[in-house]
Amino acid sequence: MSSDRTDPSSQARPAAASPVMLQIGATEIIVQWQDQTSSQVMQARLPFGHANLFGTDLRTPSAFEMESAIEIVEEHVMPLARKIEAVTSREILVKDFPTPARFSSEPDSTFNLDAVEREFSHIAAVTQGRSYSDIEPVEMRSFSASVLILREFMHHLGIENGTVNCLVT
Repeated sequence: MSSDRTDPSSQARPAAASPVMLQIGATEIIVQWQDQTSSQVMQARLPFGHANLFGTDLRTPSAFEMESAIEIVEEHVMPLARKIEAVTSREILVKDFPTPARFSSEPDSTFNLDAVEREFSHIAAVTQGRSYSDIEPVEMRSFSASVLILREFMHHLGIENGTVNCLVT
């Protein structure tokens, strides 16, 4: 006797979606994701990173530099976001995030978009003259660029949560 019902345990289950991987290097960003249609691992490289997004000046970035950097990042992330649409995972894994020592209590930390927004607001206040007494200007530029890049990726990819692997600067 045959049955039209299929045993649920015998059905193929889709592979769990992988998070988007973001590696913010000094002069380039590497983005990896798994296309859910083809299961291929895709990769893109963006021509800027935490050390050169604001140019080579070593002082804390200005509000104008922050706005200009947002435009640069958006120009690259928005078209990439359309390619990554097939990703069903809405998590991000950030590798080697340049982090001033005072922020890196754990080598791997989870975070959400709200935490990134709070840090970005802190950085925006610094560009308006508020002091970040524990962070040297060179660290601040690199950290600011990294937070800005992460924030834009999360916004344009609709990502709410992530894990960061800290690289203490």
